[in-house]
Amino acid sequence: MDELEDFLEQSPYVQKKKEESREEGREIGRKEGSEEGREIGLEEGVAIGLQKAFVTVVQGRLPPLAELAQQRVLQVTQPAELDLLLKQIATIPDEKTARWLLDTIAA
Repeated sequence: MDELEDFLEQSPYVQKKKEESREEGREIGRKEGSEEGREIGLEEGVAIGLQKAFVTVVQGRLPPLAELAQQRVLQVTQPAELDLLLKQIATIPDEKTARWLLDTIAA
């Protein structure tokens, strides 16, 4: 699991999505104008980036589940939870297990 975490953290795609998310969060924060607004915007931006990364991994590994993944991942807004889901979906062995994971998101 540590190797996967290292891989994801070093992945240029994941790094790019995180940076895009941070920038999106900064922009939201600038619009809000307060430190609290910036923090909220940054967290929202990171969450959006992780959601996009999650869907991209599903599209690449399990294309039949891409639409379901898109629908379900929008229900998760906490970056820590999304980070865990991303790590799980990246290592899931088969479509049946992935579908189970996606179904647990809806619960």
